[in-house]
Amino acid sequence: MYNDSLQDFLCKGYGAYMNTHIIRITSICLFIGILIALNGCTEYEEPGLISATTTTPSASPVITGISPANAALSGVREITIMGQNFATNGIDTNWIFIGGISPIVKSIDPTQITIYRPANYGDSLLMTIAIPRAMTTATIRYTIEQPIEQFGDFTRYSNKFTVMEFDKNGYLYVMDNGRNLYQVTRDGLYITKLMGQESIGSALATTTDMKFGTGGLLYCVVGNKRGIYRIDVSTTDRVSNPYITLPSAAGNLSKLDFDASGNIFTAGNKGVFRVSTSDVVTETGHYNGNAITELRIIGNDLYVSYGSILSKNVINTDGTLGNDELVVDVSTKAGLSSCTINSFNIDAAGTIFLSLTGNPDYSIFVIESDGSVMPYYKEPSILPSANTDQLIWSNNSRYIYLNRSSNFPSVPDTAGSNNYRLFKMGLPEVGKPYNGRLL
Repeated sequence: MYNDSLQDFLCKGYGAYMNTHIIRITSICLFIGILIALNGCTEYEEPGLISATTTTPSASPVITGISPANAALSGVREITIMGQNFATNGIDTNWIFIGGISPIVKSIDPTQITIYRPANYGDSLLMTIAIPRAMTTATIRYTIEQPIEQFGDFTRYSNKFTVMEFDKNGYLYVMDNGRNLYQVTRDGLYITKLMGQESIGSALATTTDMKFGTGGLLYCVVGNKRGIYRIDVSTTDRVSNPYITLPSAAGNLSKLDFDASGNIFTAGNKGVFRVSTSDVVTETGHYNGNAITELRIIGNDLYVSYGSILSKNVINTDGTLGNDELVVDVSTKAGLSSCTINSFNIDAAGTIFLSLTGNPDYSIFVIESDGSVMPYYKEPSILPSANTDQLIWSNNSRYIYLNRSSNFPSVPDTAGSNNYRLFKMGLPEVGKPYNGRLL
């Protein structure tokens, strides 16, 4: 009886289970059938064509002119492209190439694009402007002059150069820490040791500056001796005695320059002193305690740099100096808080160029018309980034020379790189004249 009852229970339970699931499956099938029937009542719709789009082609760019026209000479900082149909919603919608290089874009509007001078240069470079979705690109040929180049081959000279100066005829004179004096031809191809001897004398071993002055002589400051020496570069006479020795109050001298009358102004770490044409030494009372890094006389103004400061003074008719006038404090300018001035110079238009130390990307800066201090070229690879010790103009020339001697010979001249001791950099204007070269 027990087995019969179990069998009967199992059979009845299994049947109930199957009946329940058959009802569920039937209901689902019925629901799907209704959905299919309802869908069949709608009109058949074809999918859209693959080629359909909601955008239209952009108008192709057109170049109508470039400024500067025909070519960007060395010294040109920006190039402006005039035309039509340049993109209006940001510079990323334009692709600009010059000789295959994409320059830094300064600004853009539908009819004008301004770019910063690119690092590459050459004759008849292909300039291309492309606009996304435009049917064609705009192209034009454009020449960019080499902005900077090595001057003179000093690779075989192991001594460090201490200072350089040009004469009125454009010949360069170079002194090294081995007391050798060299003359370099105007084209930089020939370098000749002067004085007809191994050195120019131990007295000039620590020469810190030199300028051509009265009588066509080369005047040299020897800082730790407080002496000013004169060299006749046309003879082989050894120089051993100073032309004049300044009093101990002058400290260690570092720089000098001439006014238009032939008076010498010199300075180091104890302020500015004046040496008259009758050899009378006068303490001016200005800049005492400031280590002067550069000194130039432009017209009737004395310019000096120390630390992060460039300052100037009017030279009065009696040789005294007017009040100190701040030209610029580079440490107050954006991105230059840790910079100091190595050297400076001024072109005929009054633009001031600065050689700064303390910036990892740039070394040559310019004071803009609004008082800001900016790298001369926006593209950092154009100019050497390492420190430049001295900025000097060749006489009546639009080329300024970058003396980087302190980096050598520990960093030797390397062909094909920017590791040279002397560079020639083209600029739009000639330099302000050096009074001493004309005396």
